[in-house]
Amino acid sequence: MSKQPDAWNAQVLASQPDPHFMQSEAWSDIKSPDGWQPEQHSAPPRGARPAVQTFRRHAPLVGGVVHAPRVSGLTRRSIPSLTELALSTADRRVAAFKLEPYQAHDDDLVAAFVAAGWSVGATSQYRHGVTVSLAGSEDDVWMSFKSRARTDVNAAVKKNGVTAQRVPLTTENIDTLVMLIGETQDRSGAFFRSRAYLERTWRAFDARDEGRLYFAYIDGRIVAAAFVFTFGTNAWYKDGGSLRSDNNSHAARELHWKIMRDLIADGYAHYDLGNIPDPENPNEGGMRGLFQFKTGFARETNLYLPVLEYPLSKRFRRWQRHESTLVRIMFKKNKDYWY
Repeated sequence: MSKQPDAWNAQVLASQPDPHFMQSEAWSDIKSPDGWQPEQHSAPPRGARPAVQTFRRHAPLVGGVVHAPRVSGLTRRSIPSLTELALSTADRRVAAFKLEPYQAHDDDLVAAFVAAGWSVGATSQYRHGVTVSLAGSEDDVWMSFKSRARTDVNAAVKKNGVTAQRVPLTTENIDTLVMLIGETQDRSGAFFRSRAYLERTWRAFDARDEGRLYFAYIDGRIVAAAFVFTFGTNAWYKDGGSLRSDNNSHAARELHWKIMRDLIADGYAHYDLGNIPDPENPNEGGMRGLFQFKTGFARETNLYLPVLEYPLSKRFRRWQRHESTLVRIMFKKNKDYWY
């Protein structure tokens, strides 16, 4: 498990039932250099809402935003306190308070937020995902996989000689991880953040014992890699890549199974494999292969609550109309994602 949490992390872990790394102290260190001002809001008395970490950023023309990414523990009872929190963050340059939940979709809860003056907004994070429950024994988790995932792991190990292990986050290993990510980006068209951003996140979480780097090998060659974040009892597949020439080796299957075996041994409860396309349209964006790979490890998929935004100034409607334009312009200017 991670080292003893600091004071802020302890508040998040105590008040959010499914705490996400974007609510952690490490994440505040990562976002600050990009112009996001972190602010930490303790839970009020009697637990009306969880402790919430927000990030403030101003933008020309459309106004700024106060972003609360990946918050869990939202209920009808928490709406008045969350509304009060949103209003407390207002300044003349901020258009909206953007709440991005990390919990299962609930039509009734969304309706309750809307009735209280909130609006559904544009997401900056994925809404469809796959999470593997690590409850029970290693055998229990193994049997929870779909048969194709178990078959692929067995083929990787027994037929193709794949091995996987955790490795230190050295500069040389970072170079290898970046190379493998680049290979994956070139063949899939997937978007990855800049090396500077990625390396900053990896080093920040590694320094707090909340990051893990893994390599998969065939005959001593590194053929796949994955970087994992941990926070509380949850873990996330954050970044990774593989060589095109070894796609049929199923190395990535054994790589993730090794990660999960270690997480089980260390007492983690969940392993979030990240985004997938909408299960109703798995071919979307050429992501069918990703969909099939990740859903092999779990029999159910996740649908998270939508973004919920509260107006903080007269610029709110302009913000909602033009947020996507802002993100697109800033990407063109900086070659990186605004959020």
